[in-house]
Amino acid sequence: MHVWLAIPIYAAMKRLWHWFAIAVLAYGNVAFSQDASVPGRSETRRLSSSSETGTAGYRSAAANAIAKKISSRFRSSVECHADFAADNTGTTDATKALNKCFAAGGKVRLKAGIYKISSYLLVPANTFVTGDGPTATIIRLSANVPLHVPWGSQDQHQIMLINGDNAGVFNLQIDADGFKGCGIGVWYFANNFIGGNDIRNCGSSAQGILQSGSSYQYVYNNHIFNTMHGMQIWQVTHGQYSDNVIDTAAEGGFFEADSEDLIVYGNSISNCGDVGLDAEGGVDVILIGNTVRNAKFGELSYFGNGTGSGRIPRNIVFVNNVAYRTPVYLAGAAQTSEPTSTEAGGIMLASSTDGETGIVFSNNAVHATGRTALWANDQGAGVRTGFEIVHNELTSDDRLFTFQRASGAVIRDNHLHGLSGAEIHEGEWKNPDGGAFVNNTFDYDVTKSKGYALRYYTDVAIATSPMIAGNVCHNCGVFAFEHDPYNSGVPAIVHDNAFSDTWQANGGVHATSNGYPLYRGQRLLISFSGVKTASLDLSTLTALGGSLTRARMTLRVSSTGAPGNTYDLTRPAGAVIISHSGSGAGPGVGASTTRYASFSGEVIRLNGITAQTVTGYLTLDLTSSQ
Repeated sequence: MHVWLAIPIYAAMKRLWHWFAIAVLAYGNVAFSQDASVPGRSETRRLSSSSETGTAGYRSAAANAIAKKISSRFRSSVECHADFAADNTGTTDATKALNKCFAAGGKVRLKAGIYKISSYLLVPANTFVTGDGPTATIIRLSANVPLHVPWGSQDQHQIMLINGDNAGVFNLQIDADGFKGCGIGVWYFANNFIGGNDIRNCGSSAQGILQSGSSYQYVYNNHIFNTMHGMQIWQVTHGQYSDNVIDTAAEGGFFEADSEDLIVYGNSISNCGDVGLDAEGGVDVILIGNTVRNAKFGELSYFGNGTGSGRIPRNIVFVNNVAYRTPVYLAGAAQTSEPTSTEAGGIMLASSTDGETGIVFSNNAVHATGRTALWANDQGAGVRTGFEIVHNELTSDDRLFTFQRASGAVIRDNHLHGLSGAEIHEGEWKNPDGGAFVNNTFDYDVTKSKGYALRYYTDVAIATSPMIAGNVCHNCGVFAFEHDPYNSGVPAIVHDNAFSDTWQANGGVHATSNGYPLYRGQRLLISFSGVKTASLDLSTLTALGGSLTRARMTLRVSSTGAPGNTYDLTRPAGAVIISHSGSGAGPGVGASTTRYASFSGEVIRLNGITAQTVTGYLTLDLTSSQ
């Protein structure tokens, strides 16, 4: 699925200026606002539009300021057309002239025009190549680019190779014109700048921007169209990638692998044949305020460290991003519609490295149409994932989530909004060894008609009880929660949920005969009715399963045209129903002795008169042990 590069350890990382000051300034402009308009959720956090637009320009200005500071130290200044006779009409090959011009170093200008080349261009240390703008200065390929042998596998047929420290490429267009070759590469260098460029027409031949083993990298305001990967960032230390537009990548849009201290901010990524915005291992990586649309295998995605370095990932945070997932993406220069995968999500958790920590998706908004909003693959037995999925807005007219085995994963404080169409789909939480599904809110526009909002089940043994607590389910009907631990080995701990906001059969809760959860500290609203008679057999009521369960119950009875009395009952585990008066039967629903409620063994019976509909509303208060 990805192009993997073999990179040795970089022993002497060169450090001149640190990106941290820029990152702090960027963070400082991120404003969070509370939105209380979402039903059933008191707090939803999102990036305010004013901060999103304001920070982008400021951050680019800051990076430009550093680039200017570096370039001001260069005494030499050349213009490739005037000083080295580089043809800018697109008539003759300009490769040799441009390489001689770049080798002069310092400030290198490429005046407006078309420069036809047939091989790579080397940008040496202390050289800033600047065009007159990406629509004015065009470097156009006329043959397949050979590999630069000294770089070995780190050269993936890039057209412009930044081959030294304190060097950059600005404000020009690099057009592969369908030949094998693409964009800009950096290999084991420091303080490099890539800004304001237009990279296009590479097809699946190479990456728009490829960086390997480098440090202090600044990549901003570039437009990349029709490449293999938009950007591939491989074991980079200290980097900023901001305000870039990546559209139509044969594989991934942006992905970093095993990098450290990166900020990826304000980028727009769309139409990817693999994943959109992707982190694959790494340490201290923040991906914030990006917008991603239409990727085949997931818009915001995470993979474990696959570089072979053995480093355990930690502190990788996706925050305040917006993802749009649809049934199709646009592929290639012709923008042909291709289907996105049905086994992926707007947030996509593909794989993990055992022991990783702080892999967080927070405050993201996922809008899925005809596809799943949140998807986690089976991460493997005993793999400690460190996943935290918190405070996200997950919306779909299809499936809201499928979350498979991910040891210790926490899904908390998310708002899951089911649009019309989502009511027939099930939310799957499978084999959550030691996981927690807590304080989430479900809202369905149409009352669910099949498939439980939250279905917890296991098909392999797990070692640690999962927690299901504090969840609220609006408009879920009888399909709020199903508990099916048929091969769990340990019980789920279920408490303080509000599975139904109206009276439902079994309170919207169902469990199979394979086992029951330990229900604690919550109320279930259960209704039963019939003409003349109605009964409820508590032995089949799944919420009372389990030897430790104790419940306090209040029964309100009504009949056609006549509201009834309330019965206050207790039922210790394993005992018969007992009224507070101890009589075994409560007073009638009216004056007539033919209308009454009785309690015998495990059964509540309501009796009315002929043609009279009687209904029982039973509130199970599992917060009480009395």
